[in-house]
Amino acid sequence: MSLTSLELNYLIWRYLQESGFELAAYALQQSSQCLEYEHDKNKLIDAIEPGCLVNLVQKGILYTFVEDAAEGKNERISLVNAILKENESRVDSLEKDSLRFTLKKDTVENGSNDVDMDELAVSNGKGEEESEEKEEEPEIIEFSTKLLEPSTRFTSSLAAEYHPTSPVLAYGCDDSTAKILAFENGAIAETVTLNYPPLINGSDDTPLPNEITTISWAPLGTMVLTAGVNGEIRAWTPDGKLKNIVNTPVDSTKVAAPLHTVSWSPRGQFVLTIDTTGIVRIWEGDNLTPIQELRSHENVGSGCLEACWVSENKFALATSKNAIKINTVNPQAPFGSAESVVTVGLVAGHNNAITNLTFSPVSKLLASSSDVDYAIKVWNSLSSRDALELNVASENDADISYHTSPIIGLHWLTGPNDVQGNELLSVSMDGVVNVWDAFTGEAIKSTNIFKSPESYHFGEHNAIDTSNPLIFASAVSHDARFLAIGDDTGNVTVWDIATKRYRGTTTSLRCLGFFEFKEQDNAKDVGICDLAWDSKDELLTVCYKGSESIVLKWNGYE
Repeated sequence: MSLTSLELNYLIWRYLQESGFELAAYALQQSSQCLEYEHDKNKLIDAIEPGCLVNLVQKGILYTFVEDAAEGKNERISLVNAILKENESRVDSLEKDSLRFTLKKDTVENGSNDVDMDELAVSNGKGEEESEEKEEEPEIIEFSTKLLEPSTRFTSSLAAEYHPTSPVLAYGCDDSTAKILAFENGAIAETVTLNYPPLINGSDDTPLPNEITTISWAPLGTMVLTAGVNGEIRAWTPDGKLKNIVNTPVDSTKVAAPLHTVSWSPRGQFVLTIDTTGIVRIWEGDNLTPIQELRSHENVGSGCLEACWVSENKFALATSKNAIKINTVNPQAPFGSAESVVTVGLVAGHNNAITNLTFSPVSKLLASSSDVDYAIKVWNSLSSRDALELNVASENDADISYHTSPIIGLHWLTGPNDVQGNELLSVSMDGVVNVWDAFTGEAIKSTNIFKSPESYHFGEHNAIDTSNPLIFASAVSHDARFLAIGDDTGNVTVWDIATKRYRGTTTSLRCLGFFEFKEQDNAKDVGICDLAWDSKDELLTVCYKGSESIVLKWNGYE
């Protein structure tokens, strides 16, 4: 068997493309020109299926154990053992610390989390009694509120989102453009401008700026969707090349409605959009081919603006009657047919319009809220009761700050190490932040951040008024450790929401970072529009309309 460097580079390029590492694939192609392997006379291309490189590597590992298996030797088949087997003549002369791949027992001793699931299950079984005997005490730490300074400033923006794996930011502007910024060490290394045609005033054909209000990366980072106030959706590659344009249908007045919601299915097979008139559309994720359009006669529209995916082909949708429908998508059915989107479940919902809908992929719980009565409900398909109701006042909960204003954010705190997915964070406009146990209904931590002076520890000469603003935006970091909040004064705060440090204590939420907004002399009608964390939670972008937007470096809290 032989494999040329061109063939190997091509397989690696295919693997990077399939895994969503579009920028890395582009860089490899620029350096190796591996796409020269694709030509009309190469019939092998059609036979290379997704995952080909991984399959070849797995077969290579198995091959190294064929001889021992024939002799009856029973060795664990893994990449580590395969490499050690190939180099067994040299292993004895090497020090343990010089091995590129450490043994499993060494990784456990050194605190690594890279252990096999079967051994993890055994260790959990043996240590269950010990863990019950030694219950960890809540961590009590001293803290200070750091004053944050922007590492980068850029133009006024309306919406922003980072690439799922790279420090690449896409954001929309109010001048008929969107931009893609690549960061290096917190500074802008490269900028690409995405242009939109201006709007045309029907009365006198005067061009008007098209505000780009929607930015959404595909889950694998292979494309980014942008949309303006005219409802036109454009798909771009990560390096800024136009991939597709979709014009959403217009209404009877011949005016297309702006998008309110854009939601990708977990692996990016489908895209769900809802415009401001409540019309729901399902598209194929690869090329934005329309699958189905749901209008008001199907109990959607007229206030139906909330939806979320509960699996790769199922989504929850709030209806005009304040119920929640669970629908499944069948892309093989003809467009517009009754079989393309089928309702498979219905829950009662709320007494008033649903304004937040979010699903936990870990606990499989669906949470919803309403801004009319500030009700929060958690729906569990495995429970016999209708729903668990949160934010319900009780005589025994005198220490809880209940939401009595619109709920700005409803976030599941599902970090990479979360195995339960039961913690739900809610943020309301008046500054109340609650963390709920979605299994029991307990309020794990409850604070009104604008009425809790002990939440801030500024230096002696940094007294800052933190009272009485209104929250306009909230964003939870990907590791579920930090909450960023933007208020109507333009200030941004970063909060410690690691609940293990709060359980069993009366400590208020800790403000770990504070950015004080100072309005520019020539700025007017300034407002905070969006907050976005990068994939490593090291950069926090704050979008301002009417003023420069900023990027804050965040290195966590030590």
